[in-house]
Amino acid sequence: MDLSIRIIQDGDEYQVIIEGEGSTRISRARNIDEIINILSNEIRDALTTRNSTETLEPSNCTLRVGT
Repeated sequence: MDLSIRIIQDGDEYQVIIEGEGSTRISRARNIDEIINILSNEIRDALTTRNSTETLEPSNCTLRVGT
């Protein structure tokens, strides 16, 4: 599973853009806590969907932060 996650500051809000598995999801957040909640829910949903169709294997994960 490959996911691309971008967080863009837009004035007082943030856009959280998650692309992968053939879809793009765009959410808005007002603060860091909302960003974390959005990411947590989206990743849980992606893993739950994938887990129902195949066995998950461990893999390395690299978190990159761009400016």
